[in-house]
Amino acid sequence: MSLERDLQNALALGDASRLMKVYEDIYDEFHGLVAFVVSKFVSSSFDREEIVEDTFLAFFNYEKKGEVKSIKYFLLQTAKNKCMDYLKRKEVDPLPEEVPARDGFSFFLDDLRKGLGEDDYELLYDYIVDDIPSEDLANRLGCTKGSLRVRIHRIKAKARKLLSKGE
Repeated sequence: MSLERDLQNALALGDASRLMKVYEDIYDEFHGLVAFVVSKFVSSSFDREEIVEDTFLAFFNYEKKGEVKSIKYFLLQTAKNKCMDYLKRKEVDPLPEEVPARDGFSFFLDDLRKGLGEDDYELLYDYIVDDIPSEDLANRLGCTKGSLRVRIHRIKAKARKLLSKGE
């Protein structure tokens, strides 16, 4: 929760340069995750990037009030809500019958899913993106929290290895 603390300190001090540094750190930390969530709903790369940027702008404007408790939760919920608004505006079914044209990011996600396997990919998604508590995931899988942590650690390591191969 270091970013939350840094943000609160910068807001309390009113130090604009420190606040900009914290905002940059937040953007760097969460941009990939927000883009990943948006890609689940929006196929157009232009619209995806627009929604990601709108999500961060909403955060930066709202956070000036100092009311955000969890940066990750706020960003992911805002991204999901902006995607739903986009789909309503475009009158697009979130689960289209026709597969839209694929871009590089979509192939990247497919490669990650194939490399990790469906079960590990979904577990990682539930843990990181949906922020499901490890206790709930352990109960769902019928294992201890310790063995779940080990499994998630191994999945992350495998994902890093897959990502480094793709570069």
